[in-house]
Amino acid sequence: MVKKELTELLNKFQFIYIESININIPQIVEQLTDDIIDVEYEGTRMTESKKVLKEAYQSYTNGLQNILNVFSQNITGTFNNFKSNWNISFVVPKSVDTFRDLISDDVELCIDDKGCNSVEQKGSGLQRLAVILLNFEILKRLKKKSNIIVCVDEPDIYLHEGLQKN
Repeated sequence: MVKKELTELLNKFQFIYIESININIPQIVEQLTDDIIDVEYEGTRMTESKKVLKEAYQSYTNGLQNILNVFSQNITGTFNNFKSNWNISFVVPKSVDTFRDLISDDVELCIDDKGCNSVEQKGSGLQRLAVILLNFEILKRLKKKSNIIVCVDEPDIYLHEGLQKN
């Protein structure tokens, strides 16, 4: 094959690499709560639930901003004692990205194995396995499912023999 043909062929594939180190469970949870829930529940009543949640978030941020505006007006005088042109304000971020970040920060992945629930409190092997399985669940739910190549770096690392076989 010539370079152009090879490039066209390779561009037909999506390459997914799952590392064995630098695992970021909150990042995977963020991906699940962001794009994947949209894909999974698109066109269902879940869309209405997300709208209600977003409206509640906007109401919360607006209310918090109003409270902080009053507070900043009350404390500006103290700062003016040091420098007359200092005005104090608080800014409550209201972007969609902040909304997604807030959701992701509030969601914790748990595995109930009759011990501690939080994955981040589990051993390295189970944490690693959870990341691999979550990635596969994400991939199963993508609209474009064909031509995906998954490379899992040391999938058996930190696992005892029984889980390695599974």
